[in-house]
Amino acid sequence: MKKVLIIIPIILIIISFYFNQPDHTSYNRSKLELPLCEITKPTVITRISYIVDSSLRESYKKELAQKQVEFSNTILVNSCLALRRQLVSFKYIDLELSGSEYFDELHNQASMAIGNDVLKPLRENPLDFYVLVVPSDHLVFEDGTIGATDWELSDSYILLADDAAPDTLEHEFGHLMWANHSETWLFSLRQGELERSTRPENRYLIKPYARAYKCSNAGTVMSYEKIRLPIYSDPTIHYRSEPCGNKLHADNRRRVQEYINNLRK
Repeated sequence: MKKVLIIIPIILIIISFYFNQPDHTSYNRSKLELPLCEITKPTVITRISYIVDSSLRESYKKELAQKQVEFSNTILVNSCLALRRQLVSFKYIDLELSGSEYFDELHNQASMAIGNDVLKPLRENPLDFYVLVVPSDHLVFEDGTIGATDWELSDSYILLADDAAPDTLEHEFGHLMWANHSETWLFSLRQGELERSTRPENRYLIKPYARAYKCSNAGTVMSYEKIRLPIYSDPTIHYRSEPCGNKLHADNRRRVQEYINNLRK
């Protein structure tokens, strides 16, 4: 009898392990089902200026920046959003970095190196953005981060590591448009976390539906899943027959559309 009692739990563990194995199936574009897209209003064009630390002159070329911009546009097209990115400037500048600046210190240091006469027009126009590319061994990336933004520091600024993945640019743009990561597991804690890190006058911008989502074995662009789909979360999009969003809790596309509507005002 004791042997039976020991064997049963082992069998249950084996069965549970079998049915809960991670799904490592590679991304398959043909399994991504996009709804019919009808855009009736003119497309909004945002202009991007890349500013690359001069130490990367030999390893980070304009073609890499262009690929990131093109991937952003793929995500926007797939998400049926009348918004596009355009690379308008690519320059190498000695940002005079020590390699150990914190995020805000890095921005301040870079601002002095670039010059206010260059940055001020970019910061004043809501359609202009500047992307700083610095070496991935900078201390600001020591936690594994490959891109960062801070809307309250500057809603025009994106920081990228030189080895950032192609979809990182649009992921960071998503943050500037108040699209957010996936909801925390089991409990809805993300809203409180975001509100605590945001000034009171800006908390109205944080929406409970502005979250990433996992459909099948892949996540939408604002997620941290190993496989990320070139879309914002949207319940009308499906991957491997599973919806890639939830109307109440995961619809970053809706949040981006609200951002676009605001740009048109």
